Amino acid sequence: MAAFNEINLQVGAKLQMTMKSGSEQGVYYTELIGYVEDDYLIIKIPVENGASIQVCEGQSLSFRIFSGVNIFTFSCTVKSIFTAPGYMHISFPVDVKATILRNAIRAKVGLPVQINGPFKPATMTDVSVSGAGMTSDEILGEPGEDLLIYFLCPISLTNQEIPIKTTVKICSVQRLPGKQENTPPKWVYGLMFYEISPTNKVILQNFVYESLNRKA
Repeated sequence: MAAFNEINLQVGAKLQMTMKSGSEQGVYYTELIGYVEDDYLIIKIPVENGASIQVCEGQSLSFRIFSGVNIFTFSCTVKSIFTAPGYMHISFPVDVKATILRNAIRAKVGLPVQINGPFKPATMTDVSVSGAGMTSDEILGEPGEDLLIYFLCPISLTNQEIPIKTTVKICSVQRLPGKQENTPPKWVYGLMFYEISPTNKVILQNFVYESLNRKA
């Protein structure tokens, strides 16, 4: 267990929220507006398809927050809803669990990636919270250059695929010969994430965490 103040939660922090509705479970992303210690947190009501999600007083919610290399999880209940400003009060976290997710740990994946400028296909082979490995049949750039990439990040809880578009820096390039004679070579790239939005960063961190747990 961890104390709430160990999260070092700041106003504007992005939170992943999980909510059950009947037999289904929804994953949403919201933002901390503020809190009164030992009393309640104030968070934005998540928006989906341009409208606030339906939530009720007394409803149970689960949260996951990424802070540095730590993942904090806790459960709360909805205390009050303010629909016009679009925020709600939730109970103050009591049982906070902490898990370490180090930047260096990489999850093996096989995600199709689109490269813009010029448009070219590639495959993400592994990913961490700070970077990724990628292969392509074509030369995409040199070390130090930037790429704009687009890929779909799967969310296992809801079987959703959330689009992520972000800029990455090429850290390394390696040419691998074809596995068979007369087959073209492949290019292997080491990428570093930057200029990624706070929400997309939380989505990516969650994906890495879930991928590692599935393989554990």
